[in-house]
Amino acid sequence: MNSEDEEIREVASEFGAQVMTRPPELAEENGPCKVDELLAWTVREFEKSEGRVDIAVLLYPTSPLRDPSSINEAVAMVAEQEYDSILSVRRDTHYFWKCEGESIFPVNYNPAKRMPRQKEEWNQWVETKAVYAFRRDLLLETGCRLGGRIGYVEMPTWRSADLDTPEDLDIVRHYYETRIAGD
Repeated sequence: MNSEDEEIREVASEFGAQVMTRPPELAEENGPCKVDELLAWTVREFEKSEGRVDIAVLLYPTSPLRDPSSINEAVAMVAEQEYDSILSVRRDTHYFWKCEGESIFPVNYNPAKRMPRQKEEWNQWVETKAVYAFRRDLLLETGCRLGGRIGYVEMPTWRSADLDTPEDLDIVRHYYETRIAGD
């Protein structure tokens, strides 16, 4: 785990996490996304003290409902099935539109040939940001966690909740209370 925030590092350490201090140049909140750069830095720093790794995993803290079996499946696919990278996805059957200025255009279907969603011939998947597993060499050589032979782990929609807004927190609480805590 790495962070530029001292309080976050302290709390993580109290809970047993191995903590690294993130360099300031990789901590820009309003700049371009530097997640893959940060991952490469983390792998290199980790290897200095712990030795070489073959597979790395990214688990965003904003996906609290992911299950351990999805993580294990992703790692096994990279380790045993010759995938270079894996991401978690969920099935989606929505019709998407793209807005350009004052106009709007369909993205994934033709409105003149609309079918009932269950009969559409396309399969559509949404990246959940819950689980990523990838070969170390892929990340360090390309600068990207996804590439080469890419596979996926399918997750149910309710386990794919991503916390970005207060409304998302309400959804996660509901799913947790009705599907996990109630078991």
